[in-house]
Amino acid sequence: MINNEIVRLERLLKSNKLEFLDELSFVLNHLQIENKIGDIIKVKLAFKNTLEELQEILAEKMELIDKISKINAVSHLIRR
Repeated sequence: MINNEIVRLERLLKSNKLEFLDELSFVLNHLQIENKIGDIIKVKLAFKNTLEELQEILAEKMELIDKISKINAVSHLIRR
């Protein structure tokens, strides 16, 4: 796509400078939007990975809390 746009812009540059400027502006804006979409996807993937890591940490914490509760229950029984 980019190569086709470059060829088209080169033709416009030779024939119609005002139209060339309009089209160049359009192409550059389009490329910026595509770049922003790529950045958004990267952020979403990083956020997803972070959420997965947090879920793993939470599961480990819950296991530790469960073990501590069991230890406390046994400790309470021993004291009686």
